[in-house]
Amino acid sequence: MDLSQLPLELIISLTIGLLLCFAGFRVKRIAFALICFILGYWAVKTYLPNIAPEPFWQWILQIAAGAVLALVSASAERLAVGVTCAIAVFQIVMQQCGPATDWVLPSVAAVIGVVAGCIAVAMMKPAVIIFTAIYGANLVAVAIVGLLPTEVSTNFPPLSWILLGAFAAGGIFYQFKSTKNLA
Repeated sequence: MDLSQLPLELIISLTIGLLLCFAGFRVKRIAFALICFILGYWAVKTYLPNIAPEPFWQWILQIAAGAVLALVSASAERLAVGVTCAIAVFQIVMQQCGPATDWVLPSVAAVIGVVAGCIAVAMMKPAVIIFTAIYGANLVAVAIVGLLPTEVSTNFPPLSWILLGAFAAGGIFYQFKSTKNLA
């Protein structure tokens, strides 16, 4: 396989996903800045796809939204953990259970996200470990499925869930074992 033919977005997603999945707590400030950047980029790309008339300016706005969220997350850690958890859980539920055809899925995803965000603020260390491992695992799963031929990913839809579960379990286990003495 020629690496120059692979989509850059998927390679970056895979790399960041592995970092978050297995070292999220150790690099939590960087992790939340990365996650916030991804969320800002994703939100503009998904919910405001035609905000700019040209693709170049659309791309600039996606990057700007990500950068603003990343800067906000760096200044207020507890707020960043709660809000980032809530938005990211919403994103994961929408990606894994979507597409939304009515208001039910986004509403359920929002409620699950808010509950996850509140729990994350109340229990920082375990929540950061679990959250970064799951978010990283989701990035890895989406990237791997995106790198596979279409006939493989469409013929085996639960592959994304299986990859998400396997990487999340491995990441959570590894992070809890490797951060026992960290506060």
